[in-house]
Amino acid sequence: YVPYEILIPTVTRSFRSPRTKLVAEYSFRTAMVILTFIFAISIPNIGLFISLIGAVSSSTLALIFPPIIELITFWPNTGKYHWILVKAGVICIFGIVGFVTGTISSVQAIVHFFKYGE
Repeated sequence: YVPYEILIPTVTRSFRSPRTKLVAEYSFRTAMVILTFIFAISIPNIGLFISLIGAVSSSTLALIFPPIIELITFWPNTGKYHWILVKAGVICIFGIVGFVTGTISSVQAIVHFFKYGE
């Protein structure tokens, strides 16, 4: 529901009449359901898929975006000795390392599952 609410204004923006907007909205909803169905079929072990989504989105939303938003908010006042900049950089690097290692680990687990069925 949340991705739909975020993406639907972009999808319907290019249509003028209410009827074509409605058709575009229903088509988009149908495509989202079919995409979810395709994911469910292609990855029968849903735990692996959830692990991949968690590695990508959780590290991004919890560790990468907040320091970047803080830097944008307080720029150019980064504090004495630029501590806000240093703190944000360390947290972002930690988040990027978690993002990369978690994603690689999840993809390897998915490949292993398809290759060996375990």
